[in-house]
Amino acid sequence: MSSGKPEVFIVESLNRSDEDADRFEGRRISQMLSLSKKECKYVYIRTKQELREVMVEFRDSEFRYLHLSCHGNERALYTTYNPLPFEELGTIMNGFLAQRRLFVSACAATNKRLARTLLMDTNCLSVMGPSSNIAFGDAAMFWASFYHLMFKEDKTRMTAARIRSKTEPLAKLFETQIELFTMPNGKINVDKFGTRGRMRRGR
Repeated sequence: MSSGKPEVFIVESLNRSDEDADRFEGRRISQMLSLSKKECKYVYIRTKQELREVMVEFRDSEFRYLHLSCHGNERALYTTYNPLPFEELGTIMNGFLAQRRLFVSACAATNKRLARTLLMDTNCLSVMGPSSNIAFGDAAMFWASFYHLMFKEDKTRMTAARIRSKTEPLAKLFETQIELFTMPNGKINVDKFGTRGRMRRGR
């Protein structure tokens, strides 16, 4: 079993129009987790320097699960004011994700390029998130449902097998493509869930 607390640390960063429209997906997920009586930390940032600083806070919290809610594409994640190419993201997170799991809520960003950088550079246990576009409402409902089901069954830990069992039906329900990357025996493995469904206005 991994050391640390089996809790979720949520870091969110959106663009200014999202802020004005109150599209704070990560904040709503944290509220849903609190209803399940799970300890949860929520931090809103706007710059990559703030991300560097909050990673220290994440490490010191001893939480096992990091959830990033932001915009993204096939090559980068984005804070409000800064792009974060995957290679730079790996550098920022190196030393903070060992034996922890990363969940990424950003359109089209969860792919082998991201997984290779993070699994190899940071020694995290897994990286999971959408590999296609997903609407804000669907993302919030997907992640809230995922965490609820995971912790309802076992509040003390997550295993890759249980993540797979809960992700498959949810990905189909929300008509989205979710990918889970792990690295058993030193080789990157990917599990693909759900369907691309119809194209939506994404994130």
